[in-house]
Amino acid sequence: MINLLVGNVLLWTVSAMQRLDPVGMQVNRLYNGNNPLESVPYYSLPFCQPRDIYDSPQSLGESIQGDRRQNSLYSLQYRKDMH
Repeated sequence: MINLLVGNVLLWTVSAMQRLDPVGMQVNRLYNGNNPLESVPYYSLPFCQPRDIYDSPQSLGESIQGDRRQNSLYSLQYRKDMH
């Protein structure tokens, strides 16, 4: 499994994916550009939210760091041309 972090959105992909398979996206936290130690949960700000927000399973290290990966409204398709 490959974890990609794009901005503050976490993408999960699997090495055996086929073209146009859905790629789930998750959100975590928003960071201050001037002070990366200051962060807020993604959905604490007035962004569009899914109807049901749920936490994804996480590792011990993620728990210690305070990460809380949650589902998002965004979705992608693997290897889909965008133009």
